[in-house]
Amino acid sequence: MSTPANFNGQRPAIDANDAVMLLIDHQSGLFQTVGDMPMPELRAR
Repeated sequence: MSTPANFNGQRPAIDANDAVMLLIDHQSGLFQTVGDMPMPELRAR
């Protein structure tokens, strides 16, 4: 990695219309716990 990636002189940015997110529940039951909580309580934590 001696030369940086070429972005045509522009700052690299993520286009929200051309992006995906992969969520992996590596802690068994984490999403189940979140699903059992009311959204206001979850956001308060």
